[in-house]
Amino acid sequence: MASKFNQTNIVSMEESRRAEIMKLVHAQIPPKDINNAPSIPISTVYEVKASCSITGTVRRKPGSGKNPSVRTPELIKAVRNRIRRNPVRSMREMARSLNVNEKTILTVVKKDLKVAITVTTKAAD
Repeated sequence: MASKFNQTNIVSMEESRRAEIMKLVHAQIPPKDINNAPSIPISTVYEVKASCSITGTVRRKPGSGKNPSVRTPELIKAVRNRIRRNPVRSMREMARSLNVNEKTILTVVKKDLKVAITVTTKAAD
């Protein structure tokens, strides 16, 4: 059974990639050659080299990722209230009324609210 990637795995993969770039930099390999070897963008090579020379580590600064722009606490609260008022309301309707993408509503319900999703179908006449 294949394990799912979580945020910790992604961070460790990124850190190992940055560490590999720094090993090549310390081995006096020019950035253009590093770029060609494992197909890493040259801008990444220069960014890792610069950040390592400033901070002394290959780790990224805490909080350096993108801030949420759609999945805000206000949206999460609105979705939670709508689910409490009418638990059988469709996520598609909720997305339309809140003017956000359906996938955003699905993510809020699953990841932020941790609500089990059930599918209801209408019985034939």
